[in-house]
Amino acid sequence: MLAVLGNDLDRLAFLILTSDRFKPGTRGGIPVAVREAAEIKLHACVANQGESGKTNQRIGIDAQPEQSFGEIPKSKRDEITVKEGPAKGISVPVPLNTVEASYTDEARKAHIEGMCLVSVVVDSAGFPQNPRVAKTLDPGLDLMALEAVKRYRFRPAMKNGEPIPVMISVEVNFQFR
Repeated sequence: MLAVLGNDLDRLAFLILTSDRFKPGTRGGIPVAVREAAEIKLHACVANQGESGKTNQRIGIDAQPEQSFGEIPKSKRDEITVKEGPAKGISVPVPLNTVEASYTDEARKAHIEGMCLVSVVVDSAGFPQNPRVAKTLDPGLDLMALEAVKRYRFRPAMKNGEPIPVMISVEVNFQFR
């Protein structure tokens, strides 16, 4: 949830956040996107300035900003998940087109087999959105699984006859043939 202060302090907080450099999140040594909420506490004071008989108030920063990070609060949309079975009155997305994930040369040489679990939101048009690895197998194979799931197409989940976005888990299996 975005807290808006309604003055220049929110613009200053945004400027502070976007000017900082952060160490990227990694999985298996590979940089990955990470969603987190940022809270910035500004210690400010109101300074009164007088010019030619007028008093102007100006906000000044009193100390270094404090930053903290945490999980993004779940929206109502995120609460609908299909991995434990569909919620009442909600149909499960149906895969219409799946793509087989490719092996990497490194994984083939190392004889790596197994399952990578990918969480993905299937939007109301049946397109996968925001895929992320929920259970890793191998960094290279994880990337191949993500690329394959991005190309899947689904008949969207339905609630009361209307298509809705839902989060599902997709198992991508890697086995030698």
